[in-house]
Amino acid sequence: MSGSVQEPARILVQLREGRGWSQAQLARHLKHLAERLGVQRVADAAVPSIKRSIERWEAGTSRPDERYWLLLAHVYAIRDDKVDLGPGSDLDRLLDALALMGVPQRDRDGLRDLVVRATMAGSHAFLAFVTPELQGRLAWALEHPDRLDAKAVEQLQRAVDGLRHQRERSVAMVRLLLALAPLVTALQQLRKGSQPDQVHRALCVVAVQAFTFAGSLSFDLGDPESIRGFYDQADDAAAMLDDGWLAAFSSSSRSMIALHGARDVGAALALADRACGQAAHGSSRIVRARAHAILAEMFAAAGDPRRSERELGLARFHVDGVTGDDPAIGYFTESRHGGVDGMRAHVEGFEGACRIRLGRWKQAESALERAAAGLPVSGADRQRSIILADSALTSLQLGDPGAAADLLGESIGLVAKVGGAVPTRRIHQVHGRFDSAKHQPLVRTLDERLHAAGLPAQQGAG
Repeated sequence: MSGSVQEPARILVQLREGRGWSQAQLARHLKHLAERLGVQRVADAAVPSIKRSIERWEAGTSRPDERYWLLLAHVYAIRDDKVDLGPGSDLDRLLDALALMGVPQRDRDGLRDLVVRATMAGSHAFLAFVTPELQGRLAWALEHPDRLDAKAVEQLQRAVDGLRHQRERSVAMVRLLLALAPLVTALQQLRKGSQPDQVHRALCVVAVQAFTFAGSLSFDLGDPESIRGFYDQADDAAAMLDDGWLAAFSSSSRSMIALHGARDVGAALALADRACGQAAHGSSRIVRARAHAILAEMFAAAGDPRRSERELGLARFHVDGVTGDDPAIGYFTESRHGGVDGMRAHVEGFEGACRIRLGRWKQAESALERAAAGLPVSGADRQRSIILADSALTSLQLGDPGAAADLLGESIGLVAKVGGAVPTRRIHQVHGRFDSAKHQPLVRTLDERLHAAGLPAQQGAG
């Protein structure tokens, strides 16, 4: 094992032993802290399972994920019941170890900032999107769920909307999931109440959005069990609604996870088809367009160009019919204008992805150029990073490795800011297509950019 791998492992061992803890004792500290902060995946894990993770970190065979970065930082920010954050502190040494593991500077700075505020203010540091008024309303409503009022539901909706839009603003995904956790817990409890029909339906609308968002974040954080749980809860809440657009949005999102995560084309195709059926009984043409565009990619992945073309045609038809009162206006971006034009660009992006899967490279190039030109200037960095990676692959296939490297470099820069499992995998896949012998200077530059972004080049194959 190389020294660069051994060094962060050695630091982790020294930090634990410096506290006089065994691996089992550290595991118990992490579990208790996870329970207090609402880091559910770790809170639900058994101590022996957490201990095995610690063993792997200290052996240098794996590194902690984002949830554990946060928990370890909290553990090592406190010594003898006092906050210790200065130079040479345990927190400082932990951040050094994370740097050696390839965690980007942006994430380390964000982690330090979050830990500083949380250790000074307690776990309420994670509730930036929950106003004091909403905290008060939720505390009362959780004691009296049958008496939940419309005002509290409106405030819950604003809090969930605020978190969704932060996803495009370089906010760490684990922090978003932590901020979302108390809202998800409240929604789970409040849905058990017997509110008036209008209030209960509004509550279910917020619940579908919150659970779908939590499922998507869990995918980005590599947590398959949480993905299933959150999407199942979204389905349950959506079943209470007469309008099918939110159910369709949730099913189509789950379809993308099945394709890009599990790589299960059959399951992805079934979910996308279900989403189209739900969207047909919904009031949002934006979501109908999205559902058909996703189904088009599924058919392309299944090698069915005829059905893929048909679904792309339906996606364009529904985008062209969008009106200003569409309920999903502003759902994919913060602006109403971006909701329409952004969805049209999304459809073009899906067309590009379909053409790539079918090996129609010139058509893919044209579609991706239209997609990039149509995205809103702000609030669409994740989508832009995917389009840039797809464009890079297209340029490489069309014989222009220089342009491909430039496009992939732009994509890497965006993913360094906003993260995301799908764009990260796209980048690694395209990087793996470069011939290291023929394109050595380009590959070396891309490797440097990947390393700076915390996306190690060795993951690029495939």
